[in-house]
Amino acid sequence: MRTRLILIGAVGLWCCLIVATPLLASGEGGLRIAGRALYVFFSPVCHQWDSHSFHLCGEKFPVCIRCSAIYFGFLCGIVLYPTLGRKIEQRFSARTIWIAAAAGMIIDVALSTAGISDSSAVTRVFTGGVFGILAAFVLTSLLQELIGSSSVQ
Repeated sequence: MRTRLILIGAVGLWCCLIVATPLLASGEGGLRIAGRALYVFFSPVCHQWDSHSFHLCGEKFPVCIRCSAIYFGFLCGIVLYPTLGRKIEQRFSARTIWIAAAAGMIIDVALSTAGISDSSAVTRVFTGGVFGILAAFVLTSLLQELIGSSSVQ
């Protein structure tokens, strides 16, 4: 349980920084500087395209809609792991879960790239959220095995 709480805290902090960035960047002085520094911090993990991002206080999130959904979905997945995650991992292999998690995003991006269907905020939230939740199920289980104890619950 302690390891899972640490994981929830770490991912929760990451998600809080995502939301804090536009709030800080919309401020004045040192707050604005801190917000800009967070954009730089997040830049290696996401393209940060304005048109593909949520906005808060007139500023974009430091990660795109799909990445935001992945991170917040991952947080939800860690929380849901003891009940839903264990049931899913008992029924499906990790490989099957990864394929299911990635399939929606791959299809969404492929249809958009091919010009068949434009990816929307709704499809990005849905596919990213599903990926994040399922990824948390697999990775929480792997962490449990790595630690070799039942402390991740």
